[in-house]
Amino acid sequence: MLRWWAGLGAGDKIALVTLLVVLCGAAYQAVRVSIRFSKWCVTKYDAKVLDWLRDAEKEALLEAGNRNVILEPIFLSAIAAELGRPQKCVYQSLRRLERQGEVREYQKGRWLTRGAPTIDNLRERLGGARGRFSSGRS
Repeated sequence: MLRWWAGLGAGDKIALVTLLVVLCGAAYQAVRVSIRFSKWCVTKYDAKVLDWLRDAEKEALLEAGNRNVILEPIFLSAIAAELGRPQKCVYQSLRRLERQGEVREYQKGRWLTRGAPTIDNLRERLGGARGRFSSGRS
């Protein structure tokens, strides 16, 4: 089976092994570069969704002035329509961003960035207080 190998001289064997190592290294680098490029493309694609969400929230906060604001979650269909993308693609972007901790699904099909002020955040900040004069006693 390896009769051809036995027929090679020592210099030829070294050259062949060197060639195989170089080819394996080149293949590894090519795969690594293609994976990095695909991650870059996905990140760039998802960034547009995240930027749009942040801009919408920022606009709502600026319109309110100095008043406290509780933001309404944004519907998936509204995000898709505004970006001109299919809902399925926007949903996949939002799920990837959710895994990264950038956004969260507040209610089914309604999304906010992670730090957006919501009624739940307000309750957490107030320590679960139910009313203005609530002392926590029943």
